[in-house]
Amino acid sequence: MGQGRALDIMLSARQVTVDEALAVVRAVNAALELPPDEGLRYEALLEQGLFVDGEAAEGIRAFIAKRAPDFASEARPRPA
Repeated sequence: MGQGRALDIMLSARQVTVDEALAVVRAVNAALELPPDEGLRYEALLEQGLFVDGEAAEGIRAFIAKRAPDFASEARPRPA
């Protein structure tokens, strides 16, 4: 998760999923505990997960299918 997205979640006071909250915590901890070059690599690794599932993946699927994205369905918990 990038700095901009983490700040948006922290400062907007909007409700987030457990996964989003954990991603923010991981990103903040990494930023504080790692040297800059390692922190950037870790941040990139976290951001890759956004394109596997979640809103980014739904946005891409919707774009390819030429339909409006259904972000509400992405907020529902996934089966374990």
